Amino acid sequence: TAPRGVEPGSVPAEIEAIEADALACRTAAEAVQVYKIYLADKNLPVAQRRAAEKRLETWLEYAEEKRRRLGKRWVTEAEYEDIEQETERLITHSFELWRLNDRDLCKAELIRASRLHPESGKADFIMGLIYTLVANNDIKAAEHFTEVIKREPNNAYAYNNLAVSEVFTRRYGAAARHFKRALEIMPDLQDVCDNLGVAIGAGATTTRFRLPDRNAQEINELYRWAIHDLQLKPYDPRKFSRGGGGPGGPGDPAGGGAPPGGPPSEGDGLADGATPAPNAVVTVAMDGPQFSGRSVTRQSDADGRFSVGNIALGPFTATVQSGALSARAEGTLAAGGSTNTVTLALFPAGSVLGRIVRAD
Repeated sequence: TAPRGVEPGSVPAEIEAIEADALACRTAAEAVQVYKIYLADKNLPVAQRRAAEKRLETWLEYAEEKRRRLGKRWVTEAEYEDIEQETERLITHSFELWRLNDRDLCKAELIRASRLHPESGKADFIMGLIYTLVANNDIKAAEHFTEVIKREPNNAYAYNNLAVSEVFTRRYGAAARHFKRALEIMPDLQDVCDNLGVAIGAGATTTRFRLPDRNAQEINELYRWAIHDLQLKPYDPRKFSRGGGGPGGPGDPAGGGAPPGGPPSEGDGLADGATPAPNAVVTVAMDGPQFSGRSVTRQSDADGRFSVGNIALGPFTATVQSGALSARAEGTLAAGGSTNTVTLALFPAGSVLGRIVRAD
């Protein structure tokens, strides 16, 4: 179902370049306009004009049939809608497989959806989120967000998420470029500004995410641009610790959606008063419905600080145990890229012993 004569070498060499532009269009109607603009050049050589006019006839037929590109195929609108519906069905079923804890089947369903609809980035967007939030594999996450961008070049959310993955993998130069591209596409995307603020803050307070000087300048220039020129709000971690709102929505690259959580939550001093508690075991449990029951465990450093990344948006509970001392705190990550700062003050802990008996 491809336009007749689209195989390599099937069009005269004189119009190979313009044919490539036509094939890059999403609809046959757009391809027709590419050829009409090309033919509007009054200085076009006779041989090129004749070849283009002949080729235009095929594209006009496809435009009349309202054909659309689907990978290397050109299908009718009805066929395209059928593919979209089947893709949505596969993606929806992948959520059910996830609920049943069959990660392999879920992944296979999403891969099938991605291959079925090569023009849509939705399945890859979801796989990117899973690799970021659950599998803690930002290299694979970046691969999927890159695929989304390949299919949907103006998807600002995919650029933002790709940049977040690159921050985690310390590819700061690439992250800066992709944060910038996200803002160029969607200048009011507050998530990007928040992620820039998180990157700067994490770079200043953690060893793991410390930014090289050149990259720190790049990130700072973008942050300055976002605040002072684009009039976005400065990043404020306190609004998240209060459970306040922020930009967000369903993670849908087609309809616009919130990106995954950004760089890690930071413990601002694990102590019983002011004295840091090193080597304490900290567990952050995700309490939201999608990832309920999942937790991440870390150990505090010599200053009592800890860093936990890839926590899903929603409520969380942080608990700590250090010898006979313990502490607990609750919070909410309300928007993509947010950081929630908690201070866990250790107090004496003990054990509760008991016996369970039946009522007589």
